[in-house]
This record gives sequence, C-alpha cells and structure tokens, in this order.
Amino acid sequence: MHPPVPPALHHTYGVPVIPGSALKGLAANYARIHLDHTSWHKPKKEDPSDVGASYRALFGDTTEAGCVIFHDALWIPDSEDKDKDKLPLDLDVMTVHHREYYGTHGQKPPADSDDPNPVSFVTARGTYLIALEGPSDWTDAAMSILKRALAEEGIGAKTAAGYGRLDLTYNSPAEKAREAEKRAAEEARKANERAAEEARKAKANTAALIAQLQKDIAKVHGGNAQSALPHIIDQLKSLPSDEQARLALECIQQLGDPHKKARKAGKSWAIELDKLRGDHS
Repeated sequence: MHPPVPPALHHTYGVPVIPGSALKGLAANYARIHLDHTSWHKPKKEDPSDVGASYRALFGDTTEAGCVIFHDALWIPDSEDKDKDKLPLDLDVMTVHHREYYGTHGQKPPADSDDPNPVSFVTARGTYLIALEGPSDWTDAAMSILKRALAEEGIGAKTAAGYGRLDLTYNSPAEKAREAEKRAAEEARKANERAAEEARKAKANTAALIAQLQKDIAKVHGGNAQSALPHIIDQLKSLPSDEQARLALECIQQLGDPHKKARKAGKSWAIELDKLRGDHS
C-alpha cells in the first residue's frame, strides 16, 4: 500500500508527509457521503448555515472552527524493517499504451501499432503517524472515520489504481472493549476446554488405576499381604474417598481371617485398611 502520489515532502526534513488538511478533507468527504445525512451533511451553497450538527462540531463551517485539529501525518523513521537505511521514496512507472486514443477522447481508435508512453513518477512508502487533537469523543469519531476512509477511498492521486490505500491501526474505545470481550470469551472457552480435557484424562487415569488395583487386590493373600499391601494402600490414597473405601473393603474381604489376625496383632497395613474403609464397611 502506498501513501499519496506524488508525495508531499516536509519543507524541513525532506521526507514524505500527509498534510493534515488532506486528512481532514478526506474524513469530511467520507462522513457526508457515507454517514447519516441529517447529522453529517456539509454546508449548502444556497444556505451556508444549513449544515449537519455533527459535521459542524467536528469539521467546522464558515462560522466556527471544528473541535478537532488534524495534524500533518509524518513519516516514522526506520518503519521499513527490510531496509531501514532507505528513504521512503520509490520510483514507479505508468505506461499509457494508446495515447492518441485517450488524447482525442476516443475519436481515434486504439491500435496495436500505437507506441506505449512510459511515465515515471515518485511514490511514497513506509509508516506514518496520524495525530488528532481535541475532545476525546470527537477525536475518536474522527479516527474511526479516517480508518474507513483511508482503507476504502484512499488519499492523494491515483487512488483508482490502488495508491493511497492505508491501513490505520486504530481501534475506538468501544472497539477495544469489544475486542477485549472477545479475547476474554476466547480465553474462557480455551480454559474450559483445557479443564474438560484434564478432567477427562484424570477420569481415565483414575479408571485405569482402579482396574489395576482390582487386579492386584485379587492376588493378595495372607502369605504376601505384608509385602503387597503397603504399595496398594499408597495407591488407594490417591483415589477419591468413596473409591478408597470401596477398594479397601474389597481388599479386607479378599483377605478374610488374615486381616482380622493382623488387626489384632496391630499390623500397620491392617490398621491403614480399616482407616480407608471408614464407614463403608
């Protein structure tokens, strides 16, 4: 995307500049064409006092100045990442293939024998700082209008060929609020998805652990209880309390008399099983 063609150059720095008057004119023209005619129509020739209230407040008329000042948009140095040492000026060319056809307003038809007429001209590139001054509500409105006007209509010469179309990276407070809401909603959605996925994995892991414990409990007997049960009990403690109680009871029932004898003897694994069993015996 290119700024105006040919570019205006700053009288001191010699770099491209978009005059504030051009920005104001573009915004005013866009507002009166595309926005509510009642509020944004410009002063009428037959009655200069007949002007839209919003148009008069923002852009002014013959009786009063507008409340927003459009400053010149200056080129931001080093805004071109690929070649920071290059000035924001480029040579371009426009070739007229049928000069006499256009020169005679179509009276002489175009022909393959016509000589092309290359015309060189200077274009501008880079990033520019647009600054407005005035009440925040009105500068916000002006920026929003400018954003649409620069993208849709462009500024400067050769806009029909795509020049002057600019991307104004500005969001109004309302747009920022909407974007923040969208980001918050998206983050909440992702957080819910992560929580659901973690819950699914936890449930699957718990189910797998329960299945494995049931297999291990089925192998427990009086002869291996002293060596096998401490590991089983440690794993039981990582389960929800209801599953702890259920599997502890299952283990006690699996052992039968060896558990009773171990409890009377004060064996630690038997005491731990009773604690895990709780009131679910």
